[in-house]
Amino acid sequence: MFNLTIEVPTRRGGVLRGLHYAPDFSPAPTVLSLTPYGADRFHRDGMRFAAHGFNFVSLDVRGRGDSDGRFTPFVSDGADGHDAVEWLGERPWCTGDVVTYGGSYGGFVQWAVAATGPSHLRAIAPVAAVYPGLDFPMVRNVPLRYTVRWLTLVDGRRKNEGPHADQALWHRASHDQINGNRPYRDLDLLAVGRRLPVFQEWLLHPCLDAYWARLVPTQRQYGEITVPVLTITGQYDDDQLGALRYHDEHIAAVPPEVADRHRVVIGPWDHDGTRSGARTFGGLTFAPESAIDLIDLHVQWYGWVLGKASRPDFLRKRVAYFHAGEDQWRSADAIPQGRGSMTLYPMAERPAASHYRELSTCVPSNVQDTELSADPREAAAPDREEPLPDQCFVLPALPPDDTGTALVYACSPLRAAMDVSGRFRAHLVLSSELPDFDLLVGLYLVRADGTIPLLGETVFRARYRDTLTRSSPWPAGTNVPVTLTDFPFVSQRIEPGERVALIIRPPHRYYQTNFQAGGRAIDETARDAVPGTIRLVQNPDHVSYVEIPIDDSAARPPV
Repeated sequence: MFNLTIEVPTRRGGVLRGLHYAPDFSPAPTVLSLTPYGADRFHRDGMRFAAHGFNFVSLDVRGRGDSDGRFTPFVSDGADGHDAVEWLGERPWCTGDVVTYGGSYGGFVQWAVAATGPSHLRAIAPVAAVYPGLDFPMVRNVPLRYTVRWLTLVDGRRKNEGPHADQALWHRASHDQINGNRPYRDLDLLAVGRRLPVFQEWLLHPCLDAYWARLVPTQRQYGEITVPVLTITGQYDDDQLGALRYHDEHIAAVPPEVADRHRVVIGPWDHDGTRSGARTFGGLTFAPESAIDLIDLHVQWYGWVLGKASRPDFLRKRVAYFHAGEDQWRSADAIPQGRGSMTLYPMAERPAASHYRELSTCVPSNVQDTELSADPREAAAPDREEPLPDQCFVLPALPPDDTGTALVYACSPLRAAMDVSGRFRAHLVLSSELPDFDLLVGLYLVRADGTIPLLGETVFRARYRDTLTRSSPWPAGTNVPVTLTDFPFVSQRIEPGERVALIIRPPHRYYQTNFQAGGRAIDETARDAVPGTIRLVQNPDHVSYVEIPIDDSAARPPV
């Protein structure tokens, strides 16, 4: 049965409204989703859950759609969700058991609700959960231009999907901001013609300070989340960093028997694919073996944790992840981090007949420094354009290494297959006279057929080299060691003849442009730009390297 309207009262005042899908018997457990994207977004999901014997309730969050109030991202969802869980758990058509569902913002909502400890909450299933301050509206304290685009999508009560999808509109706004000598804080004015108060408020908190910390569970709250958790993310998910941070912080705060009830699925998906299971995206295509029915997985898992079904074999261990190349799902007791590692050292020298610098397995025996030109006045150049969505995870070719605008290193072709499973780690020794700068550090697979898929990348802002919670001036002319660990999890077989490439360059326009003047980055314009060079130091006393997590075990059977 489908009910076009359900109204849920809240303690803060106001009503949350949405849709109710009911099975053909009562009472039944209830699956709850809270979303800023329109309660009807989950119509097909609701019909399927109802067919499997669940109530499904999809509610507009406060201030969106038909719900009362004003929407302020990340602020009211925990308390409102708590009230919704408790109210739904008391309905005569509910058994008193409520579980939660949803991805991206809906993944964040589930952690926020769980942190409040509702008595009727039995489990959460956060998918691609955004972690405010860590992976949105900035990544490692480097702001995302997409922030204004997203705030436009959720502005007022309209869905605003037309403006949100207009790629040309957002590209033009970025060009106008850079070429028009406008500060980053004016991006909302340039894009939508008025100030967006939330955007302006977020700009006042450029690092991972107490403002952001209040939006995610505290250590004490994590310790009190004892319901089962199903975390789902993808190897190319924009919010994998946040999804796995929630996981890591949760299992660190609870005893082993609770941590054992926190299952993780990491598929070969981008952000949208964590809901759709799509095998083709961003220029990549994965094997048919990667395809799973994610709604069915939720149904099986909810049934298990509610004591109504046996454990899904797919989730027999704590972690299930897809290994590309072997093209099989694997299972493990923890998120893999390789049984060993291969260390690669970026060198200045180019091997014979190579267009790129060497990524060597040997520790440097002499000075092998390389210099990168960083000129933010070139931020509007075509090669700094945000990658197109249909090719955003592949390169048509490695960028030229002779212009100084990118440092490109490649290892020798592999003689034997190598399995990579885990998160990369980079230790770079950097030196610059610049007061601040940004770097995008990416690792790529160079295949024998010429295709170059991304393995993983991370972004770095110099003023936050020691901690993301506060800035400090870059020490000019000093060799500064920087360790980068926030690469995404990847599981990939590298075949004989293939190579690993390391690319270090200024970020493209997916990120805010850092004009490198060292002041308040949101107020600087192209007129303030300070060009300069960044040296990657490489010598026996100051060693730069990247670590590749290697799984040297034999191929495992599928889950």
